[in-house]
Amino acid sequence: MNSSPIDMDILLALEDLMGADFPLLLKTFQIDTAERLAKLQRACAQADRAQLHLTAHSLKGSSSNMGATELTELCRELELAADNQPLAVLEALVAQLQVQCARLDRALAVELQRLNA
Repeated sequence: MNSSPIDMDILLALEDLMGADFPLLLKTFQIDTAERLAKLQRACAQADRAQLHLTAHSLKGSSSNMGATELTELCRELELAADNQPLAVLEALVAQLQVQCARLDRALAVELQRLNA
C-alpha cells in the first residue's frame, strides 16, 4: 500500500487546471465518495449485485479522475466481482473500500488545510 492514497501528480495537475475552484472540487469529491460508499454498503446488505456493479463503476471513474489509485483499483475489483462472486467476497471488498475511503478522506482534509493556509 502506498504512503498516500492519492497520486499527488494528478492532484497537483487538477489544482493547476481548476485554480480557485479546486477546494470546491475536493469537497464535492469527499461528499460524493461518502454517498457512494453508503450506497455500496446498502447494496451489499441487500445483496443487490446490479447496484454494487453500477456504483462501483461510477466510483471507479471519479476516483480515477482524482488520482485515488488504490480506491480505483478496489472499485475495479468490486465491479468485476459483483456479478458472480459470493456475497462474503463482496462484503470483504466493501469493507476494504470503507478503509480506503477513510484514508482518502484524511488525505483530502490535509490538502484542504494546505489550501486554506
